[in-house]
Amino acid sequence: MAEIFLRQINVAQTSAAEHAKELHVAIKNATTFAEFCAALRQHKQREYLRIGARDLMPSVTLEETVRELSALAEASLDAAYHFCRAEVEKDYGPLNLPGTEKPNRFVILGLGKLGGSELNFSSDVDVIFLYDRLCKNSDCVQGMVSKFCLNRAKHDCDFSFWSFRYLIVD
Repeated sequence: MAEIFLRQINVAQTSAAEHAKELHVAIKNATTFAEFCAALRQHKQREYLRIGARDLMPSVTLEETVRELSALAEASLDAAYHFCRAEVEKDYGPLNLPGTEKPNRFVILGLGKLGGSELNFSSDVDVIFLYDRLCKNSDCVQGMVSKFCLNRAKHDCDFSFWSFRYLIVD
């Protein structure tokens, strides 16, 4: 076990894209929100340990640590968005712009420390959901945001420390 730990702390800084690849592998077989949350939680805990251990090394700067924590949060948000969207599309069908085959635009904006890539281990994360009209009514949007924001605590999805806000873009 110590050997694995020592190998991990020597891993160079991990980008959001690298976290996304690792998360994709970890969550690809998740069929329920609870399974998805368990995979996300395991990835986050492993990465917090690695990032924290690296942070103790004199050669690692504060900027590297906060950038890496921000990259982890960014990749986790992206994975959660894609999982929740796929779940909602099972109920509502493809989330296209009304009357078209064009997929809606949906953006999660990170504010504050996330937006500035300055998260620390105790940071709150504020996000805003911006989206085009997805359906003839907003039920599917509310369903996706609800899965994303509300179900996280029920399934111990490591989002419970994040606060969420969302807006509609027409």
